Amino acid sequence: MEDFLAKKIHKQVKDLFVWTSDQEVFKVSDYWKSFADEVQKGEVFKGDCDDFTLTCAELLFRNRVEKSRIRLALCEVETGSGHLICVVGNLALDNRQRAVVEWNNLPYKWIESMRMDEPGIWRKS
Repeated sequence: MEDFLAKKIHKQVKDLFVWTSDQEVFKVSDYWKSFADEVQKGEVFKGDCDDFTLTCAELLFRNRVEKSRIRLALCEVETGSGHLICVVGNLALDNRQRAVVEWNNLPYKWIESMRMDEPGIWRKS
């Protein structure tokens, strides 16, 4: 069930997501926002990886996935830039990927993660 839901939510969010910098959207260098309400209405939204991640995490929770199963994972991509993804179980919902993949198959350097049931507590990966 979790696999099916992760795939469904990733596709739904990915189809409505337009990558845009926080500077362009919010006029600040870094701002995190969930667009779960917009996605549920079928509205296109602009944001970056953290907005995509928060949106996926909130939609998973709204669909009865326990918060303890949902993590925000901070990593470094091949260019050296920071990147945030949503992980549920062993599946990654990543705006850089066309579909859901197992998080340990991604070519990223893992830095730290936070479980959604422990807000503000980041643990080294």
